[in-house]
Amino acid sequence: MTARCVPRVLALFVLVLASCGGARATSSLRVVSRYVDRGVVQVDNPVVQASLGASVTDELDNRWSLQAWGNVNLTENSGHGDFADDQQGEVTQLDLTGSWGRSLGRTELLLTATRIEFEDAPRRAGSTTELSAYWSFPVCPLTPILGLTLDVDEIDDYYLSLETSHPIAVEERWRVDLFGRVGYFGDEYARVYTGEPTGGVADFVFGPQFEWRLSPSTRFVADLLLHRSSEEAYRDRLRERGLTPDNLVLTGGVVVRL
Repeated sequence: MTARCVPRVLALFVLVLASCGGARATSSLRVVSRYVDRGVVQVDNPVVQASLGASVTDELDNRWSLQAWGNVNLTENSGHGDFADDQQGEVTQLDLTGSWGRSLGRTELLLTATRIEFEDAPRRAGSTTELSAYWSFPVCPLTPILGLTLDVDEIDDYYLSLETSHPIAVEERWRVDLFGRVGYFGDEYARVYTGEPTGGVADFVFGPQFEWRLSPSTRFVADLLLHRSSEEAYRDRLRERGLTPDNLVLTGGVVVRL
């Protein structure tokens, strides 16, 4: 079902670009060593993740955008992730997101609605819809982003996140940032994602991100991130399946943004 949605999504973007003369198209292609989402390893082998988007700013400085994001497994075995095996080369997840953003003084507000379609993920909730709000605010020398996500379909619960980055080296065409994020599960989110009966701190992510500006519109980004899930029930679930869970998961990825 997911793969059949791709042509419709692409056609939607063509219509958006055709109807909005000032629209800006964006795309990215990312290769990452494993797919980790909110502290849980979804695919424990390399994947390709691509996105295609279109955005426009109206006369009142409201920013409207649409984006499609997809995950493609590069191996037949998903490892101990939530997706089924034998999906090499297939689109296993497709997200379609519409968003509105606006500057509010020195702060930024972003509201999003995302439809998430899974091709075959027998060990997690089915396809669902999430509504999110993100608020960024300067706290010298950082600009934290506080996020609240509500699953209004399959899980009917919330996920909180707080992330920030800090530049440690900046040159004319390249920069290095330190990135960090902490997430918090509500009770039902924790139960679906990890099997924990109650919510709590879900995950920690930390590591450097490197960015090279190849041209005014093309950037190459690489990162090396350390993930830690704080949910013991998730690791117990892996042990029951005869697998050795990692308390710390290291991921490396490269992405080209156009």
